[in-house]
Amino acid sequence: MKKVLLIADEFPPVGGAGVQRTIKFVKYLREYGYEPIVFTRGDTHILLRDDTLIKEIPKDVVVIRTKPYDLLYQNKLLKKILYYKVLIPDGRWLWQVFSRKKLLKAISKHQPDLIYSTSFPYSDHLLARYIKKKIPHLPWVADFRDEWTNNPYFHYNIIRRLIEKTQEKTILTKCDSLITNTPFMGDNFIKSYPFIKDKMHIIPNGYDPDDYVNLVKNKQKNEKMMITYTGSLYGNRKPDAFLQSFASCLVTCPNMHVTFVGQIIKKQIMPIINDLKINNHVSFVSYLPHKDSIKKLYEGDISLLIEGEGNLPFYTGKVFEYMYLSNPILAVIPKNGAASQLIKQTRSGVVCDLKDKQGINLAITSFYKKWQQGDLQIDRNTIEIAKYQRSQLTKQLVLIFDSIL
Repeated sequence: MKKVLLIADEFPPVGGAGVQRTIKFVKYLREYGYEPIVFTRGDTHILLRDDTLIKEIPKDVVVIRTKPYDLLYQNKLLKKILYYKVLIPDGRWLWQVFSRKKLLKAISKHQPDLIYSTSFPYSDHLLARYIKKKIPHLPWVADFRDEWTNNPYFHYNIIRRLIEKTQEKTILTKCDSLITNTPFMGDNFIKSYPFIKDKMHIIPNGYDPDDYVNLVKNKQKNEKMMITYTGSLYGNRKPDAFLQSFASCLVTCPNMHVTFVGQIIKKQIMPIINDLKINNHVSFVSYLPHKDSIKKLYEGDISLLIEGEGNLPFYTGKVFEYMYLSNPILAVIPKNGAASQLIKQTRSGVVCDLKDKQGINLAITSFYKKWQQGDLQIDRNTIEIAKYQRSQLTKQLVLIFDSIL
């Protein structure tokens, strides 16, 4: 069996959406003839923790952990200065620097056939780049879960942008193969760096049927139509447009409730909830372990997807988990983006541009009428949806590994 060493700072018990891609690759790699070896941070100083994910690490997989060097646990002033101003490209820069010797020893001991690095954080790629300098013959696959300098969630000053552009170009130049999440992201990378065209690959995120096995299939009808959002809200990913339409629709559709599940900074969205006077129709649930989050989503009636203006390249990992459920998706997102295309191709819900208040209103009222009639089923394209099973996506990854070996 061939060996691949995965450099992934975000790995269980780290929780959140970003870790899912890596843990699922690790879970299924053995099925396709590759033994994963994981190089990651220590399991302390974790802001978002999900110990249930540790159970998904296959037995006997080697996981090498190093001291995290995490400045997020320092005082706020130090964090603001170092994490956001000094450490480039991200707060994991110290980790990748001080982990180099241990990684070289791990490579000497385990003799992997290739290395794989995944971001965010982008420091994972810097660590892989260091290894490539030291061991040039060792093939390297760099996986970008999100874009780097073209990421709409990041705002750079001129100097920082110049530094990170240089880092980005170096990574893209030196890696043997490059993977990103959506065709939109791939096109953006190629537009900025045309020389990478022949080594660019697209592997989207996906879903794992094993995460759904304990769901009760004959769920009871809710007393109110339950709209459920899971995940985080930050940057320009805001629920304002949806909440305004939701409030308008309550006049004719009174039995509705929306629940936000996950890392939600309530103080940022409570003002609009208070202004709209919909407090009794909105609730919050703090971050849940991954499978509990899916269960909460399943218990609802409508799965709410929100993306911010300008976020055309993103699928967001949860859209795949949304579309595997029988619940229809209400997507308030850029209408010409990657997520919009995906939902339309899979016929898994209704897409409303986040500026189209009338369209959002019509979608909510349409769902409400169907809910009243007890018929929220939609004609999903199950063949198209099946393409996004994590095992199939791991197979695509292995084909890339094979091609550079």
